[in-house]
Formats: sequence, structure tokens, C-alpha cells
Amino acid sequence: MNSFLDNFTEEEKDIKRKTGIKEVEYDIEKDQKYSNRKKKKIIIQVSLGLLLALVSLFIYINISKVEVPDFNNQLSSIAKKWADKNKIQLIEEEKYDDKILEDFVIKQSIKPGKKINKNSTFKIIISKGNDPSEKIKVPDLSNMTGRQIKEWIDKNKLTCTVITEENSIKIEKGKLIKYTFSSATTDENNFTRSDSLEIVISKGNVEYDKKIEVPNLIDKSKEDVTKWCTENNIICNYTDVINDKYEIGRVTSQSVKMGDLITIETKLKLNVSGGKGITIPNFYGVTSENASTLNSKLDIKIRLLYNMNVGYGQLISQSVKAGTRKLETDNKVELIYSLGKPYFNSLIGTSESELAKVFYEYNQKGLKFTYTVKYINSEKEKGTIVWTSKYNEFVTINENIEVHVSNGISGE
Repeated sequence: MNSFLDNFTEEEKDIKRKTGIKEVEYDIEKDQKYSNRKKKKIIIQVSLGLLLALVSLFIYINISKVEVPDFNNQLSSIAKKWADKNKIQLIEEEKYDDKILEDFVIKQSIKPGKKINKNSTFKIIISKGNDPSEKIKVPDLSNMTGRQIKEWIDKNKLTCTVITEENSIKIEKGKLIKYTFSSATTDENNFTRSDSLEIVISKGNVEYDKKIEVPNLIDKSKEDVTKWCTENNIICNYTDVINDKYEIGRVTSQSVKMGDLITIETKLKLNVSGGKGITIPNFYGVTSENASTLNSKLDIKIRLLYNMNVGYGQLISQSVKAGTRKLETDNKVELIYSLGKPYFNSLIGTSESELAKVFYEYNQKGLKFTYTVKYINSEKEKGTIVWTSKYNEFVTINENIEVHVSNGISGE
């Protein structure tokens, strides 16, 4: 059976035969050049697309990556700044190192020059400097010169070891006079870098009999006098005193008169003006709230204590007698005011756990309270105070108070 299309084709052929129409078959010639050009165009477009995609990918990869610098033996702060700028997660680890300075980078987890993605993790090890707990061998200092001892200190980075010099008529200049460890438990066998060691080196045989004429040091500044003492190897001891005549920091008196001759063994005593000072007022009759208004230069400390004889709010004592003149640097005064007679409040109904705190607070205010606990049968919750020998009443300074505490067991 023919399909619709077959029937249609046959009908079309019948019509052409009846009408005399001749069916002509055409030969179609393909344009090969055009086809080649079209293929070439497609290939070029695809190639350009792929190249553009590759370039974009290359740019993206390079933009999202960052080259790691060489941080070795650089300050750790440089690495931190670089990591913050490039959004790198920096992990820091500290380690003692006797070759790399403190806060400098010892090692980094990624080699310099390598590129890493942003948000990557980057680790550095930072030097903590020399280990303070490291044991240091102490050489025979008695056979070493001051220069050799200084080289030993520098080599081992002994920051807590100091060298001082003293005059000596017996020990040659530059030789050891003595050395002292700061702790009684430290010696040559357990000495560490953090231990303190004081070494005294001889300045040599100074002429002890050399006479030095004392100038007039009155009204000179303490700094100028100290300079003169140092230049002449004189030991000067200063005492600050109240003085109305000379400015603060000026010498008011000297133990050796001007023109007298002394040797370097002489210790010169000098008084230095501390200013006019402060006159301590009389605080009796002044309330604790107003005490600080009497003299703003005073450093006043107020304590409140119970007292059987002095009424509430009244002054019991002041640490410095009224009328006393004190240096402005010595301006502390303690005032003790009365809380009156002690009154013991009721503890009934409170917890046994509050006892220590309550009695501590009482005793901080001048009382000498003690307490004794006895556990009794009671329907009250276990640990509840049910009775005390004193409550809601005035008591003495010294009291031993008996406290009954429920054990939570009914008496029935």
C-alpha cells in the first residue's frame, strides 16, 4: 500500500505527462573554495575563543596567587604586614635561638619565590632570643682580666651580669676584686643566663693620700655636685630636707667646710632642699568626707574601725601629728574614724557558708570576733543557721559567738 507521499509523487508525475512538462534534472556543482573559507573561519573563531579563555584563566590564576618573599632573618612584623596585605593566614611559632635575634624569623614553611593562593596558610618560626634558663659555665674569673670577663659576658649574652669598678691599693688595675651571685642558691655549678651576677674590677692603685680641696657646694644643684664628686672619686650621700630658703634640688648644707682638704676615702654628706614642705593639719573635728579638702597635696588614707569609747564618725587617730612639716614627697597620712560600738546583726536564717565572710568583714574593722559551730537537729534546711548566742545587739570588741546550724534532721 502506497503512502500519502508516494501517491502525491505519482500524481505529480501524471500531471507533468498530461501537460507535456518535461522534468529536468540539474547537476549541482559544490563551491569548494567557499566551503574551505567557511571551515577556516570557524577554526579561527574557535581558536580565538580557546586562546581568550586560556588568557583569562592565566590572568585569574596570577591575580589570585602571591609570591612568597624571603622572610628568613627578617623582623616578624614584616611577615605579619605582608600576610595581612595579601590575605594570608599566618601561623606563628616561637622558639629560643642563640643565633637569631629576638623577634626575627628563623624559618618559614614555604620556600621564597613560590606562589601560593590567597587565604592559604603560611607558618613562620620566630626567635625568642637566647634561652634564659640555659646553664652557663662560669670560668675562673680570678685569673681573667676585666676585658676577658667582658668578652665572656658578651659572648654568652648575660644581660643580668654587670661589671662595676672600684679603687684598690692591693689589686692591679683591670683585675678581679670580687664577684657575687644575687641568690644564695646560685653558684658556679647551676648558674643560668637569667641569674644575676655582679663583678667588681679594680681601678688600680689610686693615690689615697692625695688631698682634695672642698669647694663651696651650698646652693649648687644636686646634678652639679654629683658631677664634682664623680670627677674627684668622692662618695657623696644626699638627704632631702625641708627648707624655706633654697629651691628644690639645691644643696643647703655640707658636712665638710669650704676650703678643707679631704681624701677619696672621705664620705661627704649633703642636705638637699625638698622645698617648703607640707604642714600636717589637725583633723580632729573634721569628718572623713571633708578630710581631703584641708590640703590637696596630702595623700590621705581613711580607715573605719569599731571603737567602744569614740562615737560614730569621730576621728580616733591620725598617723602624723598635727603641725608636723613633711616633704611633699612624704605626704601620706592615715586617718582612723570610728564606727562606734560594734553591733552584731542577726545571722538566723542565713547559710553556714556566709560565716567566714561575715566574721572576716567584722574583724577587718578592728574587732576580734571568733565563732564556734554546733550542729543540731532541726526541721530547717540543712546548713541553715537557726540560733546564735549574740544577735541584733551591741557587743564588745572581743567576742566568741556560738552558732547553731541545722543538720536537716527533724527532732521528732
